Amino acid sequence: ADYLNKPFDVFVLRELLEKCMERRQRRAQLEQGVEELRNLRTEVARQNAETGRLATASAMSAGVVHELNNPLSIVAGYAEMLSRDLDQVGHGGLIAVQDLQNRLLKIQKEVLRCKEIADRFLRFSRTGGEQTERVEVAALLAAVAALLRAHPERGAIAIDVEPAAGSLAIQAHPGQMMQVL
Repeated sequence: ADYLNKPFDVFVLRELLEKCMERRQRRAQLEQGVEELRNLRTEVARQNAETGRLATASAMSAGVVHELNNPLSIVAGYAEMLSRDLDQVGHGGLIAVQDLQNRLLKIQKEVLRCKEIADRFLRFSRTGGEQTERVEVAALLAAVAALLRAHPERGAIAIDVEPAAGSLAIQAHPGQMMQVL
């Protein structure tokens, strides 16, 4: 009880309490700032990943356009041949129906090839959220190889995919797996 009788300075105590409160406020502000920096770091990492994905998709688009050009040229050639054949039929010429059907089938085949090329590119370029699905690894590797073969900077690099015997499937996001590969 001896400490109760000792003199103390109210002003000194008040000053000490104010300093303690200021330190507590600064600490709370620092903790809030650290949390904001963590959130910003996460957002910047997400944006960097998205930017990288878009840059890759942009670079690959030149290859996709080049790859689409081949089947479209074939389609244009067969369409021109069909037009001439139909002109001959209109003028009484004899053209086998089988020839016309074969040319139409080749056009359809090349159009489907264009669609597959576009689908592969779209699967690569879409983020698609976080939904996963069962993905056959061999099909995924084949799709990635096809995209890489179309890349204009590939040069003389050969890309061969030899799937292992049997089926191997994984649960993953196909577009993200294509980006990783």
